Amino acid sequence: LRAEGAEQLLSAFPKAGVLGWMSPWHGGLSPVLTAGGGFPGVLHTQRFEGRPSRSVDDRGLEWTGVRVSCTPEHEKLRGLRLEVDYLTLGGSPVLKVSVRVTNLESVVRRVSTGLMAYVQPGGSREKTIVSSEHGSHKTTPRNSQRHAGRWGIATNPASGTSIVLSSPSPDVGLFQAGPDGNHLMLFAYPHVPPESSYEVTGFIALTGTPETAKGWTALSGLA
Repeated sequence: LRAEGAEQLLSAFPKAGVLGWMSPWHGGLSPVLTAGGGFPGVLHTQRFEGRPSRSVDDRGLEWTGVRVSCTPEHEKLRGLRLEVDYLTLGGSPVLKVSVRVTNLESVVRRVSTGLMAYVQPGGSREKTIVSSEHGSHKTTPRNSQRHAGRWGIATNPASGTSIVLSSPSPDVGLFQAGPDGNHLMLFAYPHVPPESSYEVTGFIALTGTPETAKGWTALSGLA
């Protein structure tokens, strides 16, 4: 995700790296799926496939992009399928990310799933401020996770560049990684019925100022 010539996502591309206790760490927009295991899970060890994807929302807007999918072979994730759609509209500063978990088994499965958005608004992670309807938080030496509700904003205080993560579900969070910066997350803990699917969706918008960013939180009203 680039704006004004700067990469807005923090990642270790093209090689794996380290962030805090996470090693290997890849960054960017990373899906998460765990079932009785620790964060961030073992998806990095599994094989994914990709293909073009498109969907039309209830307003008739056509979103296009790519779908990556995985049927994990790891023992704790066996019997589940994960699909992640990364979609956008032509000329839009918005990325729609849908994370879908399908339970292929005949018993209920309790999982943790969602998306980590490792961000560097304005191309820097040094002093990112994250905020929600509950308040704002500067970068600190400590690690913490905070519930945000339906939206969270990451802002570069020097440039004002902001990144918004909004969701129709109240599962947005703020992830403070100490010296590794402040980031955004979308996390749910569903019980997925047999042979059924659960989906969580987030809208990521690149905006110019914190004031403009608050207008984009209205994306939480989209299906």
